[in-house]
Amino acid sequence: GGLAIAAFGVAACFWLNAASYLGVIIALMTIRRRPVSIGAPQTALELIAEALRYVRRTPELAGLFALLFVAGTFGANFNLVLPLFTRVVLHANADVLGFLFAAQGAGSLVGAVTMTAIGGRLLQPRRIVLGGLLFAAMELAFLRVPTYGQAVALLLVIGWAFAVYSIGTNTFVQVRAPDRMQGRMVSLYSMLFIGVTPIGNIWAGFVAHLWGPSAAVWMGGALTGIAGLAVLAYFLRARD
Repeated sequence: GGLAIAAFGVAACFWLNAASYLGVIIALMTIRRRPVSIGAPQTALELIAEALRYVRRTPELAGLFALLFVAGTFGANFNLVLPLFTRVVLHANADVLGFLFAAQGAGSLVGAVTMTAIGGRLLQPRRIVLGGLLFAAMELAFLRVPTYGQAVALLLVIGWAFAVYSIGTNTFVQVRAPDRMQGRMVSLYSMLFIGVTPIGNIWAGFVAHLWGPSAAVWMGGALTGIAGLAVLAYFLRARD
């Protein structure tokens, strides 16, 4: 996407994004359905309540979902602030912004490959949280970036850390939940990861308007880091 912005303009990204869904649609059509025993019929509210009770009884899921809520609300709006940060702080244009997004995307790709290659070693709640903490730390470090080259390097790490964290959380949620709960767990993951982001975007825009883009990035990274440390401490206490 970043390279497409620099080479072909913003409109090309929308066309490429639309075309990318074709592969997803084809993949979904090839999935074979597996019968699952769901027990006695339940209403939608009963199903939701059962899922929330299951999360509450499972410390690993409760901690990861709590961190996901904070990261999705405050940390994930980094991309929203990056264009303003590029113009105000780096004094750069759309071409530079495109390469910055490309660097972040490259880091995310490497993160996805990392999870594919050694995901089994990283698929532990505490290690997943460490990925979220690294993402938060890199957000805070990004505020002290004086040059374009250093920004690219940090965005590579930011993309990698966020991919490892988000993919690790999503995978662990599905592995940990029983078959009859997987759909609801993935729905809860999507709601906390994607559904709350617009709320965080409003907050980030308000902070950026009052105190500048650096303040919005700093608050997002700080809140995500604090939540990550709290969840890590929660896991350590639960283990003891």
